[in-house]
Amino acid sequence: MFLSYALVVLLLACGGRPCMANVTEPGSATTHTSATVTEPETFPPASFAFFFEVDQPRPWYITLMLSVLLAIVGIIIIYTIRHYWFTLNRLFGRQRHPYLDIDVADWPTVTVVVPAHNEELVILNILNALLEVDYPADRLTILAVNDRSTDKTAEILDDLANQYPTRLRVLHRKGGTPGKAAALKDATELVKSEILLVFDADYIPGTGLIKQLVAPFFDPE
Repeated sequence: MFLSYALVVLLLACGGRPCMANVTEPGSATTHTSATVTEPETFPPASFAFFFEVDQPRPWYITLMLSVLLAIVGIIIIYTIRHYWFTLNRLFGRQRHPYLDIDVADWPTVTVVVPAHNEELVILNILNALLEVDYPADRLTILAVNDRSTDKTAEILDDLANQYPTRLRVLHRKGGTPGKAAALKDATELVKSEILLVFDADYIPGTGLIKQLVAPFFDPE
């Protein structure tokens, strides 16, 4: 597109001025003979003379096309400089690698809060998934909040907490303000970890999800 633009401008410029000169030789009163004489090549060439003649006004469309052409050339130059600057910076500049030591780093403590109200059909799915996540067991605490359930949610939570006493904690809410927001408020008062995550009871997290969520906190910027 850029080359096409330049070619069109050059053709219009050449067409705007004659590239050859006509000289009429004197003859008889009734006969005139015209001969074409090629002018010697000079700089700038005749085809480019239109660009250098500033004492004569150019047609508006030529001025417009030249302006657009110069703008395109300027953008290409700026983009090229930017590209080379990024390339040199990538090759010789100091690079930050915030996740380089992610496998050997000390992971922060995390508490996963799971509020549940009458979730006996699904509560085991998320708790079993959280117990199997790829995260240091001594850095992860699961806090299940039984928000006044009337089904077997409380029994399921207590049974599982007895199997994993160091990893699963259960908070039974039997009064107070109803609702998920109130349950989370009561749960956050028990959290002592650096990071707090909240999952719904019907959600099943992937094995690597906890690390994916916590990893950005390795880089404070």
